[in-house]
Amino acid sequence: MIHFRSLAVLLVVGLFIASSASAQLIFEDVSAEAGVDQFTYISSSYHDLGVNWIDFDNDYDADLFVVTSTGGEIPHLYRNNGDSTFTLVSELLPALRTDINFAHSVFADYDNDGDADIYIFIDNTHFTNLVRLNRQEGPPNLLLKNLWVEHGGRIIPGQPLFMEVAEQAGVADLADPPLHEREPGMRAKTGGWLDYDRDGCIDLFVGHDIFGRFSYGQRSVRNRLYRNRCDGTFEDTTASSGVDDGTDPGRFRPTVAFIGAHINGDLWPDMFEVNIEGRESAFEKDVFYVNNGNGTFRDAIAESPGLGDDSAAGMGIDVADIDLDGDWDIYISDLFNTRADQPPPGNVLYLGNSDGTFADNSAPEAGVAADSSWGVTFFDADQDAYEDLLIATMGQREEPFMYRNMGDGTFEDVTATAGMLSPDGRGTAVADYDGDGDLDPAIINDYDGVLSLYRNVSPLQGSWLRVRLRARQSNRSAIGTLIKVKAGPYNMMRQVKGGSSSHSQDELVQHFGLRSETVDQVRIYWPSGVEDIIQSVAPNQTITVTEGTTATSTPAIHAYPPHVDLGVAGKGATTERTVRVFNEGAAPLTVTGLTFTNPSFTVVPSGTPFDLKPYGGFRDIVVRFSGAGGGLQEGSLRISSNDPDTPVMDVAVVGASDGPSLDDRINPARGRMRRTNP
Repeated sequence: MIHFRSLAVLLVVGLFIASSASAQLIFEDVSAEAGVDQFTYISSSYHDLGVNWIDFDNDYDADLFVVTSTGGEIPHLYRNNGDSTFTLVSELLPALRTDINFAHSVFADYDNDGDADIYIFIDNTHFTNLVRLNRQEGPPNLLLKNLWVEHGGRIIPGQPLFMEVAEQAGVADLADPPLHEREPGMRAKTGGWLDYDRDGCIDLFVGHDIFGRFSYGQRSVRNRLYRNRCDGTFEDTTASSGVDDGTDPGRFRPTVAFIGAHINGDLWPDMFEVNIEGRESAFEKDVFYVNNGNGTFRDAIAESPGLGDDSAAGMGIDVADIDLDGDWDIYISDLFNTRADQPPPGNVLYLGNSDGTFADNSAPEAGVAADSSWGVTFFDADQDAYEDLLIATMGQREEPFMYRNMGDGTFEDVTATAGMLSPDGRGTAVADYDGDGDLDPAIINDYDGVLSLYRNVSPLQGSWLRVRLRARQSNRSAIGTLIKVKAGPYNMMRQVKGGSSSHSQDELVQHFGLRSETVDQVRIYWPSGVEDIIQSVAPNQTITVTEGTTATSTPAIHAYPPHVDLGVAGKGATTERTVRVFNEGAAPLTVTGLTFTNPSFTVVPSGTPFDLKPYGGFRDIVVRFSGAGGGLQEGSLRISSNDPDTPVMDVAVVGASDGPSLDDRINPARGRMRRTNP
């Protein structure tokens, strides 16, 4: 049942439907021109492959990380060039095995050091079929620690930017006791990040599957929850948290899809585990872990009759408030109908009730039953305040499903005119990779398919607002943060998720389409319990909100990059690099001076003062280096402002007039800004 708060909302929805009856969702395949189509992908078990929109270099542009499955390849890392193209930089990854199955990945700043790290779920390449029992053991999972901050905010030529630390951190996911001498781990298929105890350190869930008729009830498919100790290591709290004490084989259920998110309406993150069919229907029943708020969970699946018994071949999951009624709704893709599925056939939509329970499957009534489905992603493609739905497909279908949210609890199938062609799609994820204010989807394709990147060129129905978060007390990725936006009669909410869809993760910046010319209020609920409220925000901009700053009403200066390497300038020549100066506070910032401690460096333009508006206002300045001084030149860009905490901020600069690249001669610790945001 759709719940509307008042007759006024009904009238608004009616006007919305009338005004957007001819609206379209249109996407343009830009994979080739963006430079991300040079590889093909294939999964040994046909149940892997995902994509992450990760900003690994802190430049506020969404980069791409793509897991591979077989063929002797390691995952691929693409750096966003800031001009709608990408550069392949997989050499920044550490040396990795090529005889394993990289099934899934998610990213978060697990050690709270200021950059995004990557967790990779590893599966065994051995796969016979879905009828026989496949090998139960698998290689260890991987945790790639990002060294961007340790390297002073730059890439050092010839050195990896990531290092593998899963065993040291306690999340290699080894089998206990060992399942077989061939490999020490388990076959990981899914999982995600969440701060389930809200202590400011991100935790990790890992789900397993070995496939085959008798995979259910096997200890090798027992899922795990790892709690972050806040010291860079994790402990296994699967039993103590109430997830699974390991004594009941009935809890050992093959899991292919998972989401950790706000689901029941409170501010404690819950978990939804999508389980696939065994020989007994009890094993395909999904598990809805409701957070008790004390470090434990309870299975609340029985509290909502009809919940969790409709997707015995469930491959993907996402949550959103599709009807703007203030409750979270769950969508699960179901690859095919099995004997364990409850009717009707197809994908599954569970609408949330105001008491934290869910109504039975209503996907057919909403027009989103679909078929042959895999990854699923909610996003507002046309900026009309309502989130639309993208579904990757496989088999006979070559086009992913694209459904436009009509604003009345139903969706219109616009697949035929959307312009996307992605046969055998797996993971899906969205980001505003080109910075034009709308969201663009990426889909990874199996069976020698490519990574498909689609630019959103839909006729837009309204304006937009993007919210970037900088946590201080909460986990630094701000995963689990709830954002509510009121714009005229529309009340929207988004949450920062640590993984969704199938094997994938969206960018962390949250996007709101607006049907109003003004934003009345932005309210942010951080995992720490801090609330920030911003009134009267102008549309068509990205605002950056630092946790707890709206209560202080002060400016806060920030600059990127934190270390400026101007490289080598020949005799009589100059080199340049752009530095962006931000205001991440809640009051206007005035930059009163830009000076250098070394005359070999200058700023273009040099005019000050200039003002930066609150919540992410910025100006780009150009730092210029002249090689006339000869040799290695070092100094600081000194930025003076009315920031009460940091009236003067120094950004280190370096350049040389001749010789090889300077990167191997620069102390990695040099160049940190004097002020850091904890």
